[in-house]
Amino acid sequence: MNLTAKTILNEVASYYNVTRDDIYCIMRKAENVKYKHITMYFMRHFLKQSLALIGGEFPGRRRNGRLDHATVSNALKSVQNQYDTNRIYRKEIDEITQRLKILIQDQKVIEEEVFLENDFYTN
Repeated sequence: MNLTAKTILNEVASYYNVTRDDIYCIMRKAENVKYKHITMYFMRHFLKQSLALIGGEFPGRRRNGRLDHATVSNALKSVQNQYDTNRIYRKEIDEITQRLKILIQDQKVIEEEVFLENDFYTN
């Protein structure tokens, strides 16, 4: 399993014990906005996706039905501000970061095992 936008979405949903629909929801309830912003933050941090590409992953109220790059930029600034000023928020971000890093490390181990297995059979 490669780290993808869907993987990040699933991990954030799992951490907060919410559904993916809660994160994708276009309603502006504070909890839903928080989950969505954090998901965007990790998409930018781990996947290095452009703001437009991240916005394209989420439904919005714009003409094309997606979030624009300015909305994503504001979301990322909001997450960074909360991270810098709120220790509980920071703890949550750090814990999710660790979970995602474990997924990445597990993937590297699996890929290495597959490589060694394939190398063994070719010799």
